[in-house]
Amino acid sequence: MVDYSAPDAAAKPLDRQTRISALGEVSGYAVGLGAVYLADYLLPKQKRGAIDWLARQLGRWHGTGGEAQQVLAGKIADVTVMNLGGLVNMGTQFTLHRHAQPSDERTPLGEELGRVLTGRVAGTATAVGALTLASTLLPGPLASVEAAAGKLLGNRPRLGALAVSNLVQSLGALMGNVPAQLLYDRLAGQEKNRA
Repeated sequence: MVDYSAPDAAAKPLDRQTRISALGEVSGYAVGLGAVYLADYLLPKQKRGAIDWLARQLGRWHGTGGEAQQVLAGKIADVTVMNLGGLVNMGTQFTLHRHAQPSDERTPLGEELGRVLTGRVAGTATAVGALTLASTLLPGPLASVEAAAGKLLGNRPRLGALAVSNLVQSLGALMGNVPAQLLYDRLAGQEKNRA
């Protein structure tokens, strides 16, 4: 455990956690966009088939109309595909943090998972806040950047919009993720000292 009373001790965990979280965000970003590209542009028939199947299931369960089923099924498919990036992000952070510790001093597995999940929840909250602020305060510039990104990505406006949105969210997530994981470490350390 880190001795936070040492003069430079707090800067080292902050620096390390920022690097770990940033690498997790980058890997999750790449996988999330890659998954969307794969689903939308390389496997469109398969994605359409999955959406149609899900829409039929939604109709059986909820009795909603055909168009509403299709819209909801499409949203569920997009969220599912993008969350592959979130899983990679969490896995990257978990692995990097775990292996940064000496093997004889590793945090118990449950505590390590709690730490990453706490960071994920806090990061999600600040990511939503960052996207909301950017969309509210800078709608014109945001739309321009999304359009430019869509052109750079082979005239795929939807992919460009997702790339920019995901980037804003990833940067926003760091503001919640890093402090939450450091606070978790600090609180877990205090509990160990009491025991």
